[in-house]
Amino acid sequence: MSKLWRALSSPVRRRILDRLRDGPKSTSELAADFPKLSRFAVMQHLGVLTDARLVLVRREGRYRFNYLNAVPLVQAYERWVSTYAAPMAHGALALKNFLEGGTSMSTTKPRKDPTEFRALQVELEVKVNAPPQQVWDAMVNRTTHWWCKDFYTNPATKGFHIEPRPGGRMYEDWGGDNGAIWATVLTVDAPRRIQFMGHLTKQYGGPAHSIFQFAVEPSGQGSVVKISDTIFGNLSEDQVAKMDEGWRMLFEEGLKPYVEAK
Repeated sequence: MSKLWRALSSPVRRRILDRLRDGPKSTSELAADFPKLSRFAVMQHLGVLTDARLVLVRREGRYRFNYLNAVPLVQAYERWVSTYAAPMAHGALALKNFLEGGTSMSTTKPRKDPTEFRALQVELEVKVNAPPQQVWDAMVNRTTHWWCKDFYTNPATKGFHIEPRPGGRMYEDWGGDNGAIWATVLTVDAPRRIQFMGHLTKQYGGPAHSIFQFAVEPSGQGSVVKISDTIFGNLSEDQVAKMDEGWRMLFEEGLKPYVEAK
């Protein structure tokens, strides 16, 4: 392992590995990629990488071809990253890339599989003809009355509830001790804002994580509800298209008419 860290400590050697990521290269080709270094210096760096087993050498006649060997990197990864930590680490990295890049992008090259790792941001506003306190009360305390039944995951569901406190649950009640947690409450700033961390299992389009927020603000004689949702994980293009539609249906066809009818 010490040879691995020594090999990776040099920015030149890391750049050599970058060059080999898309396929093998001859020593001459690599030397041409580093015009500021002598051929001898490039060969010294390759020697360190070979000693760490990060580069494998194959000779064909007078040519020496260098291949990237990812096995030592995977062994280091598996030594410290558990099966449970990996999805969260990948999710956090995807969120970082999304926030810094400002666009929805996959963390890997496009694949034939229509489902890939993405980060997605959804933002929408819904105007409600009712004061903010009334909207807030209905949104977090009487969720069962306006939450669309089509969104229930079980025909036995008896209600949908939000516990408006840090650490509270957004969950389906199936009766008895049965049910399904949709999300955990992260932040409550009543009657203005509530934030959640949710999870999508493979059964419902994941695995993916979601950080979403409902905010209520005064608007003229009524209110505006602002919904924001950042999703990162394995999402298909079809699911991406449905995220905005789902939130809009819940708040425009569920919450809005329920509150305005009161």
